[in-house]
Amino acid sequence: MILRGIFAIDVSLGWQELEEYLKTTEKYLEKAKTDWETSFNEQVKHLPPEERDELGEFYSDTYWDYAETFPAILRNSFLVSAYSMLEHKLVYICYQLRKEFGLSHSWNDARGTKLEQFKKCCNKAHLPLSFASQDWQEIKNYSLVRNCIVHNNGLMKGFREEQKLRIYTNSKKIISQNLIRQQITLTEQFCKEVIKTMRAFLSKVIEAYESQKQKQKPET
Repeated sequence: MILRGIFAIDVSLGWQELEEYLKTTEKYLEKAKTDWETSFNEQVKHLPPEERDELGEFYSDTYWDYAETFPAILRNSFLVSAYSMLEHKLVYICYQLRKEFGLSHSWNDARGTKLEQFKKCCNKAHLPLSFASQDWQEIKNYSLVRNCIVHNNGLMKGFREEQKLRIYTNSKKIISQNLIRQQITLTEQFCKEVIKTMRAFLSKVIEAYESQKQKQKPET
C-alpha cells in the first residue's frame, strides 16, 4: 500500500512541524510584546503622570504593532502555509489514487479548485469518504479565508464572496471590530483548530483508501 506507507509519514512530520512553528511563533509574539511593555514602563516610571500619558499616546502605534499588527501578519502567514501544505497533499493523493486504481485523467478533472479536483478524484475512485462532513466544510471555509488574505489583504470589503466569509468569520470571531476597516484577524486558537481539522480529515482519507483497497482484494 504505497499511499499508506509514504503518505502517513509525510502527514505526521508535516503537521508536527507546523504545530511547533505555531507554538514558537506565539511564544515569540507574547515575549516581544511583554519585553516592549517592560522596557517602556521602566523608562517612564520616574516621569510625572502627565508625561507618562503623553509618551504612552505617542508610542501607541508601536504598542499596536506588537499587540495586533505583527500577530496578524504571522498568523495569516501560518494559515496560508497550512493551506498550501494541505493542497500539496491532496494533489499527491490524487496522483496515487489514479495510479493505484487505474483512473483516467480527463480535462474535466483538471477544472476547478484543488478541492474540487480532489473531490472528483475520490468519487471516481469510489472512496467511502463523506464530503458533507464537518471537517470538509471547515476546509472549504479555510479556503475562503486564505483567498481573502492572499487576494484582498484580508479585507472583507471588495472580496468576491464577502457575505459568505463575513458570516463565517463572525461565527469564529476572527474579524476585527473596526467598523471602518473590517479585516480578518486570526487567533491562536483558530490556527490550532486549522491544524487539528486538516489532520483529522487526512486521516479519514487514509481510512477510506484502505477500505476501498480491501474491497478490491480477490476472494480466496
